[in-house]
Amino acid sequence: MAHFYKKTSEGVRLLKTVDTPAKARKSPGALASVTTILSYMLNQFMKIWREGKIAELAREHWDVDVSKLGDLAWGQCTMPDGSTVSSSEFGTAVHAQLEAATQALMDGADYRNEEWMGYYRPFLRWLAKEDITPTHAELMLACEERRIAGTLDGIGTKAERVILWDFKCRSGANVATKTYEKDAMQLAVEAQMIKEQYTLAYIPRIYTIVIDAETGECHPKLWTEKAQAKAYEKFEILRTFVQAWEKL
Repeated sequence: MAHFYKKTSEGVRLLKTVDTPAKARKSPGALASVTTILSYMLNQFMKIWREGKIAELAREHWDVDVSKLGDLAWGQCTMPDGSTVSSSEFGTAVHAQLEAATQALMDGADYRNEEWMGYYRPFLRWLAKEDITPTHAELMLACEERRIAGTLDGIGTKAERVILWDFKCRSGANVATKTYEKDAMQLAVEAQMIKEQYTLAYIPRIYTIVIDAETGECHPKLWTEKAQAKAYEKFEILRTFVQAWEKL
């Protein structure tokens, strides 16, 4: 599902009823999310694999709505209460806990959720170890010039410089190494947007924070300046193509 935002005098808001490019074209001021732009990078192999997986799941779960099968195709995870959900639902739940814990830290409070402690405590320990002070959690931002918007997982300061991070909940062998070019592209353009919004004299550095879906361990990756610059360049090429193709 595509996501679109709109910038207003009160700030940036998600357009909950606008979920396709066709609807966006009929909604003045609609801005495609960064992740919607990136969704056009889905390669042909993954497209074929996903379609086959959905067909397989449909035979096993004939009573499940096809839209739900699309989420299940990417895998399933076990919640703290023992229930099984799609990996996307699990990731959303983990994100919510990380956001709540970060917000509590900024408010000077002690966040406690026994069920999810193993998922947010490793991240809080990393912040303390790296002497990072969080300043924003789940910040919506928009750029009307680029005609894009999105929600940034976290902003903080390290050594008096602004840094950005984005959480990715992943599983499997060698999970710490599961960072991809799309991760850098997402953060790279958001770093440019933050630089412009706050009139910074530098481009903020970016971190992809991989959260192990099975153990809750936190694996931060600081992208090199070279990789960040390359990722931004590629995002701009993709954005230009998608917006011209979809007439956004």
